[in-house]
Amino acid sequence: MHNAFQAVEPAKLEWRQIARNGSNYLAPYSTAFDDIYFNTHNGIEESEYVFLQGNQLEERFSKQPKQFTIFETGFGSGLNFLLSASLWEQTNPNGKLDYYSVEQFPIKPDDLSKIYQQLKLKELLNPFIANIIDKLLTDYPPILPGVYPIQISSKITLHLLFFPLEQALKEIAVNASFSVDAWFLDGFAPSKNPQMWHKGLWHFMALHSHSANASDPNNTQSSSVATFTAASQVRKMLQYYGFEVIKRQGFGHKREMLTAKFVKKELSTPKPNLASSYLETRKPTKKIAIIGAGLAGCSSAYVLQKAGFAVEIFEQGSKLASGASKMPALLASPNFSIDHNSFSQLTFSGFYRLQQFFAEHSELVDAKQVLQLANEKYSDHQLQQYLELYQNRLHSELRWSSIENKTPRPTTVERKALLSPAIQINGEKLCEYWLKTIPSKHIHLNHKITSLDQLSGFDCLIIASGHGSLLNNLGLSELPAVMPLRGQLTSIKAPYRLDLPINYQGHLFQEDEQWHLGASFDNSLDESVWPADNQKNIELANQELGLALPANQKCSSKVGIRASSFDRFPFCGFYQNSEQQTIWLNYGYGTRGLNLTLLCAEVIAASLQNKTLPLSKNLLQRLSPKRIS
Repeated sequence: MHNAFQAVEPAKLEWRQIARNGSNYLAPYSTAFDDIYFNTHNGIEESEYVFLQGNQLEERFSKQPKQFTIFETGFGSGLNFLLSASLWEQTNPNGKLDYYSVEQFPIKPDDLSKIYQQLKLKELLNPFIANIIDKLLTDYPPILPGVYPIQISSKITLHLLFFPLEQALKEIAVNASFSVDAWFLDGFAPSKNPQMWHKGLWHFMALHSHSANASDPNNTQSSSVATFTAASQVRKMLQYYGFEVIKRQGFGHKREMLTAKFVKKELSTPKPNLASSYLETRKPTKKIAIIGAGLAGCSSAYVLQKAGFAVEIFEQGSKLASGASKMPALLASPNFSIDHNSFSQLTFSGFYRLQQFFAEHSELVDAKQVLQLANEKYSDHQLQQYLELYQNRLHSELRWSSIENKTPRPTTVERKALLSPAIQINGEKLCEYWLKTIPSKHIHLNHKITSLDQLSGFDCLIIASGHGSLLNNLGLSELPAVMPLRGQLTSIKAPYRLDLPINYQGHLFQEDEQWHLGASFDNSLDESVWPADNQKNIELANQELGLALPANQKCSSKVGIRASSFDRFPFCGFYQNSEQQTIWLNYGYGTRGLNLTLLCAEVIAASLQNKTLPLSKNLLQRLSPKRIS
């Protein structure tokens, strides 16, 4: 199995009877590390004592900081997070808590739910805990490598990093000013899990810790550390990297634990790479102009306005989604691969973010699954491999099904299909939704931008004009080229109800009373309807699905020109500075526009706000417009 799958694996967890102090109790047990996750008999008290009290969180939270950051090594059951988040909700009504946690062996959400029931968390703790648990379990990410932000509440963001710790510290995309207020060094003991306690951890901690200033002689404002272990190697490494260490009475049968405060350490900073352009400190941005009102432009406007930016959007067409995004049936689904390569990782991250969004806007969704048939690209053998590789890692249904069970037809073909997670929406309706809170005076239709002089009042420009970027470079240096992929969709009156969309050599979608077939692929900029393409779309559906649609079927058509990059990854990120503006690119999505544009809009927004990026550095390098130079 490829390293991308080996790097992150579902936790191997058993429930065992543990005998301690004359009594027996059930505890979640890691067979991989030969140790319990925590003591279910008094696990809440242990977590509070070691990590919350060890970092003096109640006292520090009560001082009402506007922002507080916790970084944890080893998410495990999430108990430390739940207790910290609950305490924050109780003590700080206005501040923002960012909680980062690394996990290489995530526990499945069903097991997490069982753990919380065993601990009786909802019964024993304050009312905030139930909402936090529900949100965590609802938005829990797939067990695949990635960076997964979860907005638990308006005040609390959980950033899950599903990587081995050493990789996570290299991949987390934070700028030089990123600083942690409290470190939770959890995970299994150094003797059982030495990979968790390596040199890179201490260097990262010292690089992103802050020390007290002259007005704080007791060092109460510096970054703090708490850990259950008192191992000498941990104590020595903390001291070497600039922390003042204190031994403290351990919890229960453990004799000692460690706490620490950061004093000072001079360190070298990481070498820059293509991801560094996302992490540069940005000057405050006041007004943003977006060129293009398709999925990329509208999602960017939606995300940036929610983040507090003043946004205006410019579209050369007469309505929103007048290009490739106008299709009445668009489908997002993650890209499976045998090795879970970088493109698969990106599409799964984008799809996860899309699932979070549509969980709160389900009225926009026409379907949540797709039937994937074998074709020239995917053989039955490959689909079986995908099922075996991904089934245990996704929380959405993934299994073999039969198209006969889903699509009653006058004629049938014996075909099985992989039932996979997907999202089907109407492109135009989604773009309209994303812009519904943008004032109409800030949406400029029939407005072609040919010169930067037209946008002199804006300090930031985002080019999201799809294949239009081929035709107009706005006087900038050469923009990254994209290849036009013409697609024609054929729409007919539905002869009967289709339960789910079907992928084959083409696609078959149901939307209201219409079937949509296609779309075709041609390297052309011709936006006129080609009658021959309608016939091809109908013939292909008949051949692959055993249909009997007449070749002269009355139909309508829509044509869109997709824009595809040379390597399938879109161009999303900072491009260059002009005299007055920063120039950003957001185009080149090919057939993955619905899957990726919301995530990529959030990448741009995070970079403009000097926040942690919602993608790993590896994937940011694959998105960077500078990768072509």
